[in-house]
Amino acid sequence: MSKPENAMLNRVRKELEPLGYYTEKITPVFSNGAPDLYIEKQGVDAFCEGKFIPRKTIHVGDFVTAEMPIKQLSALQHAWVTRRLANNLKTFLLVGYSSYTYAMFRSLDAAEHAPVRNKRGIVEDIEAYMNAP
Repeated sequence: MSKPENAMLNRVRKELEPLGYYTEKITPVFSNGAPDLYIEKQGVDAFCEGKFIPRKTIHVGDFVTAEMPIKQLSALQHAWVTRRLANNLKTFLLVGYSSYTYAMFRSLDAAEHAPVRNKRGIVEDIEAYMNAP
C-alpha cells in the first residue's frame, strides 16, 4: 500500500470510527490480494480496496469512471473483489484523487460512473451503502 493510499484510508477511517464503525486495515504481508480495509457496523460488514490516483484536474462534483482504478488492481485483488461481488457481499473500490477528492465504485464495471465527493460526502456514500439491503 502506497503512502498516499494509506493516508487516504486513514482519513476516511477517522471519519467512520466516531460514527460507530469498526475499521481495520488489512496488512498485505500474509494476505496478498485481500482488500485494504475491513469495515463493520451493527452486524453489516464490507471490504474496501483503496487506490490513490493523483489527478489535479478532478474536482468535487465531477463524474469519473471505474476504468482507471480497475486497471490498477492486481490479478489477486481483482479475483478477490470478483468473488465477493459474485456472492452479493459488500465490497467497494475507494479512489482518492487528492487529499480532498474521492470516488466510490461498487462494481468492477469499467463504465460505472461515480460522483467525485469530498471526505464528508464519501463517508455519507459509505454509510448509505452499508445501510442498503
